[in-house]
Amino acid sequence: MNASFARQLRLRRLYRHRAGRLLVVPLDHTVTTGPIVHGGHLDDLVGPIARHGADAIVLHKGSLRHVDPAWFRDVALVVHLSASTAHALDPDAKRLVCGVEEALRLGADAVSVHVNLGAREEPRQLEDLAEVAEACERWSVPLLAMVYPRGPRVTDPADPERVAHAVTVAAELGADLVKTVYPGSMEFWTPNFEYSENDWIYSFNVIYDSGQSYHVNTPDQTCIPGRVFLLEVQ
Repeated sequence: MNASFARQLRLRRLYRHRAGRLLVVPLDHTVTTGPIVHGGHLDDLVGPIARHGADAIVLHKGSLRHVDPAWFRDVALVVHLSASTAHALDPDAKRLVCGVEEALRLGADAVSVHVNLGAREEPRQLEDLAEVAEACERWSVPLLAMVYPRGPRVTDPADPERVAHAVTVAAELGADLVKTVYPGSMEFWTPNFEYSENDWIYSFNVIYDSGQSYHVNTPDQTCIPGRVFLLEVQ
């Protein structure tokens, strides 16, 4: 591994529960779709997630004002740097709203950036990813790239070739991990791409979008719905 001591140390904090397995719960979609906690507090959602074995939680910078830092003794903090809303003329056009240095000041163990491969503004998003990767290299911070085949000409986001391209883009531009669409089955990868089960795509860590729903019961028994978007690695 050609990573600095500090970067390796922070990566180890992500894999704190089991080597080779990673459960990351993103709560960054509040900017995209609106509040995920109705009639409660974000801390009521973060707490149970942290207590029940998640390895990392993804949050926007402003959310950190509303959660107890104590939860992050046993779960890593990933600060999300990208944003767009569902109300925009082009919801797939992501923009950077936070930087690596700011994320470090906020206590981040890692940062994440979103890229929609196939979006009208894909070039801008690729440029942003590359710039963030350079800053992560300078500050020895792990980078999670959320790369999705998504845009006007993308008819099947789960197409194995498109997913493989998304993973390759993340690896080539300097990410340590990539979140992407699950292609349905790992058997789809084998005929078209040359890598073994244990060493594929640069030994790169891939986190699949599980699309599974979850419900968290708060201390006052309020049921908070959400989505687990990141699940398995390698």
